[in-house]
Amino acid sequence: MRATLGAINRTQSAATGVRRVLIAKRYATAYYLHPHTSGILHSLNWTTLGPIGPDIDHTMNWRMSVIQIVTPENDYHYRAEMEQAYRLRHQVFVEEMGWDDLAKPDGREIDQFDNKHAVHMLYIEEGQVLGYQRLLPSTRPHLLSEIMPELCEVERPVGAHIWEISRHCVAPGHREKGRFASPIANVLGSGLLEWAFECGVSKFIIETEPMGLLPLVQLLFHPMPLGFPRKIAGRDVIAMTLTFDRRTLNRLRKLRGTRRRVFAEPVERPVLLHA
Repeated sequence: MRATLGAINRTQSAATGVRRVLIAKRYATAYYLHPHTSGILHSLNWTTLGPIGPDIDHTMNWRMSVIQIVTPENDYHYRAEMEQAYRLRHQVFVEEMGWDDLAKPDGREIDQFDNKHAVHMLYIEEGQVLGYQRLLPSTRPHLLSEIMPELCEVERPVGAHIWEISRHCVAPGHREKGRFASPIANVLGSGLLEWAFECGVSKFIIETEPMGLLPLVQLLFHPMPLGFPRKIAGRDVIAMTLTFDRRTLNRLRKLRGTRRRVFAEPVERPVLLHA
């Protein structure tokens, strides 16, 4: 009898492990795989997963949040999500911020930099893209080199270890603490740094409003302006580089209330960073 119960328990434990692996694969780089980690989580119905062992509440509802990295090597998996991302960009930068030069009749904000060198980072909840940012290598054409070179009054930073962040945005209605301090923005920032550490990237270029400088310092980034602010599309914009270290990532994790990684698995290095 005891041997039979042991076999049953081992079977249940194995089934639990298999289902957790299947969940992780289904969501690829799940932000959280544990339902108690954060108040951000709700509404994944475990009853749809069948019996998963005595240690899990079958009726628990929680949110599955996912950060996905989309590159030319895997973009065929994420065509629907990228469509959402382009529409989110249009909603935020054209309709909300008034960058009319970016307006497109189809409601998708796509430019010449959405090419084979771009790395897209998407925050997804329940199939909806609610956050986004794009990474461009400084060794290829990017915003600072092609669109806003006047923002750089020093030698332009270039190198395999330097990438530009652009189109960072969070969907309206999901900015509980503001555009740059919301839980979604925090996860995107944490994912950005995890990606950077694992890919050997040590510096970012950003173009932002001057008021964004203080929040970056408070997050323990080290900003270095590349010139004075200039008016672009009616807004003051300044270009700067951002360096960072483990304290920056730890600061973001502390604000998020967990030391868990954003990515469940190691990230893949972009082709341009392959040795």
